[in-house]
Amino acid sequence: MKTHLVSLFVIIAICLAVIIFLIYRHHLKTSSRYQQQQQLILARAHLCYPSEQLTELTRIVQGTKFSGNDTLARIGDLQFRQWGNQAARVVGADGILQLYNQSNFVSDELVDAAAHYWNLLAGTVIVQRVMSATDCDEVIRDGKQLGHALGSHAADDRGLIFYPENWHTDNLSILDQQNWRMAVLLHEIGHALGIPHLGGGPTGDAAQRAGVMVDDFMATWTPRIAVTADRPVGVNSTVVDAAALALIELNRSQPRQLATWLFDNPTGYVNFNAGKVTSYL
Repeated sequence: MKTHLVSLFVIIAICLAVIIFLIYRHHLKTSSRYQQQQQLILARAHLCYPSEQLTELTRIVQGTKFSGNDTLARIGDLQFRQWGNQAARVVGADGILQLYNQSNFVSDELVDAAAHYWNLLAGTVIVQRVMSATDCDEVIRDGKQLGHALGSHAADDRGLIFYPENWHTDNLSILDQQNWRMAVLLHEIGHALGIPHLGGGPTGDAAQRAGVMVDDFMATWTPRIAVTADRPVGVNSTVVDAAALALIELNRSQPRQLATWLFDNPTGYVNFNAGKVTSYL
């Protein structure tokens, strides 16, 4: 009996040792891959930008208490993390996000305007609408959700989704309804480009957790449609959006310099209002 128990314990001990070894080996491989990825991104970063410009980009993306994203600001760890989970960029090898619109809630004209908006921020074409679902990276569609979300982005073939039943905006003017749709569309396209939330803190959701309403359309709150002292009514970009776009581009094997205007014109922005996109860059 004792011999059998000893044998059983030996077998269990061997199994545990094997499991621990496998976990440790996986950790080493994962850590090694992560370190290699960090080194690769850092190398790309320094090929694209002088050190002082990289410092400026990370400073901008670091943001303030309720703006920016602490994790994204760390060069070498440029990962889109949504609620703590890593999500994939859906942009194709050409570096252009190809969108096909199936939504009845969002018009083709609004999608074209949103693409133009992001392209102005980038300084080159990074988003465009295509005429066929077979040619696209993401489909814009309508859906139903039990929660209160106005829209979402899922990098799992579900695409950019709008939830028309959750939009209780009948009290708004037609103009403001269009502005709100644009704000959400820009937000979800930003996620598809690889940009995380930019509402402060390590995951970009500090503003939401504090119950603070902010203007940045890439924050976790839908931005206000309001007039400020120096900006017109409508949906306005921020320099944080532009810097985040520039940094997230470094994930590509052949990154481009995007939004380089921000180094000379840090107060520049893009505005959408009354169906029109206007650049103040």
